[in-house]
Amino acid sequence: MVKLLWHEQALPHSNTDMKYLIFTFFVVFGLFHKISSSEFWPITISRTWLHPDRFETSMFQKPLLTFFLAFFHLLNVSDVAHLIIVKFFFSLFTAVGLFSFSYFVLRFHDSKKKPDLTSVAVLSLLFFICAPTFQENFFSVRSDQAAFVLFVLFLNLCQSGFIRLSALCLLIIPLMGIKESLFLLPGALYYASQFNHLLTKRVLFYGCLFSAAVLIWAFALNLDALNYLGNTYEEATFSRFASPTFISESTLLAGALISWIYFFSKKNKRMYPLCGVSMLLALALFLIPQSFDFFVASLIPFIYLPLILMLLQTLPEKKLLALTTAQVLFVIATRYTFDIQFYQTNLTQLKFISKISDVVHRNKLTYLDGIGILPKQTYLPCFVSPLDAMANNYCISLLKEKKPDVVIITNRLLGLGDQIFQLVQNGYTQLYPNFYVLNEYVTDEMKKQQDLSDKNGVPVFIF
Repeated sequence: MVKLLWHEQALPHSNTDMKYLIFTFFVVFGLFHKISSSEFWPITISRTWLHPDRFETSMFQKPLLTFFLAFFHLLNVSDVAHLIIVKFFFSLFTAVGLFSFSYFVLRFHDSKKKPDLTSVAVLSLLFFICAPTFQENFFSVRSDQAAFVLFVLFLNLCQSGFIRLSALCLLIIPLMGIKESLFLLPGALYYASQFNHLLTKRVLFYGCLFSAAVLIWAFALNLDALNYLGNTYEEATFSRFASPTFISESTLLAGALISWIYFFSKKNKRMYPLCGVSMLLALALFLIPQSFDFFVASLIPFIYLPLILMLLQTLPEKKLLALTTAQVLFVIATRYTFDIQFYQTNLTQLKFISKISDVVHRNKLTYLDGIGILPKQTYLPCFVSPLDAMANNYCISLLKEKKPDVVIITNRLLGLGDQIFQLVQNGYTQLYPNFYVLNEYVTDEMKKQQDLSDKNGVPVFIF
């Protein structure tokens, strides 16, 4: 299989089909991957773009992502169908992004040849199985992953010499989310290295003007997010370095460091811009305290770019295959040591959502769960977030004052403490595990459906 990366002449029919199989695998993998709480929230909250009277200002933190997600709410479908459609689109989108990343790598490696799509598919699969954090978090409905795809598009546009389109692509990346502003500096340096001889004062002026506008937006409209980042910096900074994420990626991070040294010692000036991108994003990864796994997954492909190119340039196929096998074994050992599941599906989540969605929709009930697992129903919007006292206190006040018709105790909502169970003990009936309905809305039909077994999943564990 690795042999395809070097030999791009006419391939047997069975090998040419490989690219379709690998691409389909990525889409299916993402479609049925477990949906995290921070994915549910933008999917559901984006609906308020269509209702100005209920508009949530928090969407300004991820304006382009949430505005796009709002269009899915125009579809007259069930909660489960809505989630499946969104997941399918983003699985398709991110799979294209991963293929585009590999296409850029192979084209950079040998600029005289147009990369064969089967070789692109094989390299994508090799990277996928070697990078556990990427594997587990990349195929998600997130601004980080959308920014990854746009940055890959930016690199390919630069490689093809599209000066204006590449600049536009780079400048819209921060509109995906406030964190995505991190791509501006490495992107600007790479852009300058590619088009230095073509940059005019006018282009520089408009580029600086737009960048300044992005910074103003980041500070003016996202002060709460920036304050949260500052307040949690000390508590979140050092604990994550002992996490399974950093341990499982340690060999590749060390390899990235070696690749920087290698290319600079060889004085390979063609590689300097990509090494610069890699080093700046690695610095961001280590300095930003909220480097959660999904954020890490969007950065590491670019951090490992010099490493991948170094291996392609220096190792014969047998040694590369042996190295890949060693890395896969290390990943397996790490996951076994920390008892990390290799794959978690969303089937149990969707099964539970289907069951409770019928109850909420048929009786026109409001609900609160701290994340928004029912995108088509009427919810009391609040998002429970670690270390965010303001957001968490707001959720508690909604529970006490608004008395939602339904309370679903998810893992996030449980983060508010035992008081959650105390608040629903009086006045609510538990219809399903962690699914409480206000007594005045409990009908005889609901009582017949009451089932406290865990056969359909328990929200506190599956969400």
